[in-house]
Amino acid sequence: MWEGMHTQLPGTGAREDEYQLLRSIGSGSFGQVFLVLHKEENREFVMKSIDLHSASDDGRQQMELEVQLLRTMQHPNIVAYRDSFIDRTGHLCILMEYCEHGDIFTYLQEVRRTNSAPEEGRLLEWFTHIVWALQSLHQQKILHRDLKTQNIFLTGNRQQNILAAKLGDFGIAKVLTSTADLAKTQIGTPFYMSPELINSHPYSYKSDVWGLGCVLYEVVNGHRVGMPRTKDIPIRNEYECSM
Repeated sequence: MWEGMHTQLPGTGAREDEYQLLRSIGSGSFGQVFLVLHKEENREFVMKSIDLHSASDDGRQQMELEVQLLRTMQHPNIVAYRDSFIDRTGHLCILMEYCEHGDIFTYLQEVRRTNSAPEEGRLLEWFTHIVWALQSLHQQKILHRDLKTQNIFLTGNRQQNILAAKLGDFGIAKVLTSTADLAKTQIGTPFYMSPELINSHPYSYKSDVWGLGCVLYEVVNGHRVGMPRTKDIPIRNEYECSM
């Protein structure tokens, strides 16, 4: 069905038999991402499938940390963890809530393509949702470290114009031992990196806040910080945001 990809859920154990593969929705160096259906509940979930055989020791530790973090996160504006298991073929399967309206980056691209006008109130509401999610992480001494519009997902009723934003993708998140602790690994997406990250200096929660500001700039102006202006998104009650 998909060249070079699994055409069925890996393994034949009882846990994976609860789900039906619907389609592939992405892939990366970590593995593949599928949309699956829980047969008994008739509910869709996202499943990240990671080949543990090809993972390094550091990679395995990072995957274990991601699962541990996901299990502890319970917030209405954080993509919800469902389940995880290692199947008989050695794939780690992580199941998460499915946000059916994609990510904000794709939403902004659609707005630009159709020349429609997102309401200022809606964008600010989504931004508030992510502030709440980030506050919850930081209260648990967790750095996200990859805050960007591709990691903010939309769910709800689009016809009734009721959509909520949820923060996801905690693959490179880090837990600090105290509120005064600092991280040192240079990691993340360049467009959203704080100055201390770019300069390989120790960093903490303020680095996530910098990324949050870059997200706000992007949703308001229609392009990333440092990108040339092509066609800005017309926003109702338009205002300027500069950095």
